[in-house]
Amino acid sequence: MPEPFAVERRVLRVNTPVASPTLNSDRILVSQAPYQVMAYQGVRWNDQVPGIVRNQLVQMLRASNQWQAVTTDATTARANYHLGGELTDFQVYERDGHRQVRIRLDATLTHAQTNRIIAAFPFSVSRTVDGTEFDAVIGAFGDAASQLGNDVARWVARQVNDSR
Repeated sequence: MPEPFAVERRVLRVNTPVASPTLNSDRILVSQAPYQVMAYQGVRWNDQVPGIVRNQLVQMLRASNQWQAVTTDATTARANYHLGGELTDFQVYERDGHRQVRIRLDATLTHAQTNRIIAAFPFSVSRTVDGTEFDAVIGAFGDAASQLGNDVARWVARQVNDSR
């Protein structure tokens, strides 16, 4: 069991990704044609999309057991590293009767003390929506978000280890 006042070693702060006004909402978006985005009627996410992505990343980073602590920009805790970025895609694409969920995050890892960018990488995850029910859409988003979280967690750990 760690000492309660142990020296802060590997603490990561996950910032809420920035997003366009279209993505920075609680609407579940669908694109049926290029440059046209609509929202599913009568359903919403339980939070703004960037917050959902941040929380998924935090969950996966904590589960990786690579960090003494993982915090968010909702706290004032100090951290050694900051993970941020821009969320550029979080929607369903519907073409010719086929539906696919896509999430894209252009991630940036920064050393907190120097404010120097250690690494940046564009993560993109797609999942086919299997089935016609709306629950299949939510399931595809869940699978894609979990994959994104796992990919980012591995990448961050690798970048921090390589920067030492």
